[in-house]
Amino acid sequence: MNISDALTRTDALLTKYGKYTTDEENKNREKSNDRFMDAYTEMVDRVNELSLKAEAIGQEKNRALKAAQNAELRREKGLLLTEELPKLEKLVKKGKKVTQEIVDDRVGKVRQVKEGIESVPDGVHTQRKPFKPMVAESGAKGNGKQEIIIDATQRDMRMDGDANYYAHTDATKQFRQARSYHTL
Repeated sequence: MNISDALTRTDALLTKYGKYTTDEENKNREKSNDRFMDAYTEMVDRVNELSLKAEAIGQEKNRALKAAQNAELRREKGLLLTEELPKLEKLVKKGKKVTQEIVDDRVGKVRQVKEGIESVPDGVHTQRKPFKPMVAESGAKGNGKQEIIIDATQRDMRMDGDANYYAHTDATKQFRQARSYHTL
């Protein structure tokens, strides 16, 4: 075995197992006195990892594998949005000598992180609507009755304003005649 073979094999091993060394690099990163900035840089790194995963998923040809990976990506995004982002929001006002300017800057950074998380493509092509919980009555344990509230103020005004809305047209009359002819 010559030197070029050894270098080639070493490079192949480093590229294959390089993803396992990132945790060690993150542990070796120096912690600052500002807990917000530490949490912020960690969140930005995780968002960057999610976007890289999303790019890799976009290149995948196998639809079943792509769907499974997108589901995993959505789970990670949900975890970041529901657990990690509120922790970061709590750290906005904490720290020594935190002025209003620093708080405003931190709020802007948190907003950017949230937009970055939401901008990562996860295989769902529709615009997500904010979660609105259903109204539930508190009953016995596990027996909560759920009510569905229908907003009656938004009616279809075509039915009220047009008296001929349900009137038959020539096409519907021909259809009824043809149907009655075929059923006999």
